[in-house]
Amino acid sequence: MATSSHYCARFLVGCDGANSRVREIIGSNLIDFGFQKRWLVLDLILKNSRSDLGDHSIQFCRPDRPMTYCRGPGSRRRWEITLLDSEDESRVKDLNYIWSLLEPWITPNEAELERSAVYTFRSQIAQGWRHGPIAIAGDAAHLTPPFLGQGMCMGIRDASNLGWKIGTIINQKIDSDILDSYESERSPHATAYIETAIKVGQIINSINQKVAVDGVLKQHMHSREMKSITPHLGESSLSVAKSKLTTDLNGRPAKQFRINPSGLLVDNFSGYRHVILSNRKPKGLTKDIFWVDSSSQIEAASFLLELRAKAAWIRPDRYLGAATKSISDLFDCLPNFLKH
Repeated sequence: MATSSHYCARFLVGCDGANSRVREIIGSNLIDFGFQKRWLVLDLILKNSRSDLGDHSIQFCRPDRPMTYCRGPGSRRRWEITLLDSEDESRVKDLNYIWSLLEPWITPNEAELERSAVYTFRSQIAQGWRHGPIAIAGDAAHLTPPFLGQGMCMGIRDASNLGWKIGTIINQKIDSDILDSYESERSPHATAYIETAIKVGQIINSINQKVAVDGVLKQHMHSREMKSITPHLGESSLSVAKSKLTTDLNGRPAKQFRINPSGLLVDNFSGYRHVILSNRKPKGLTKDIFWVDSSSQIEAASFLLELRAKAAWIRPDRYLGAATKSISDLFDCLPNFLKH
């Protein structure tokens, strides 16, 4: 017989997946970007070493049937195979059929099939990530095709964004209005990754060779190499007016740098605190600030030079909050809860 337990909490974050009950409770709607594809996911355990498979992951853009080979830990390997519209789910889970699909790479004598599952890759994002003290994160808030490998990464960014804000509310006893910035920052950021994953997926999933080639040419008219995207966080109550910034990197992940003489990364010293970089220690800051003296720290000074700034604020989620031409300008940009 199932048992239940009751808990009291000041905040609740629903990380309960694509079919989120918490999302339903707070009345959040889903926007569908229209990309939906079925893939057969096969997890195998090698019986012997197979270095010829590759110590990396490979995307096979085959016009007849796109598929992906994934290098897992140890002896684990995964194949993800596009299902055709004409293929019934019960048929593709038949062992003989599975091994016929894997035949170009591996046989039952060489590996054990650990798991098979049919996944429907979707592209959706929620409208309304928070209602009062209840919020959603991860797949409950957004679903992306896997072609950029950003699904779990997006969930980690959600948690990091929420974590420091909830911590600030509890520890500094400030108003919970700071959580209004959660969806406005994260939703546009997640949307940018979803839309890019869709574009990549449309090329990979094409079973028409001409369409696929035309798609690649349009995507990379001036380059044969896809460049990494680092979208901005969306605007929020924590955003700084653009006129005060010296760089386009505001709202993007901040660069890691080392602190001398130990040579350890700055995170080893700052923990989950905010970081201020400047050549003069600001007055009137709370204990939640970790100050880095750029006049004595070479890598910090180099980072400011890249930003074309004299001072910078890095948030606990390691996004750049602001970069300014003076420490006094930076102080004006900081939210009130970071000042005495």
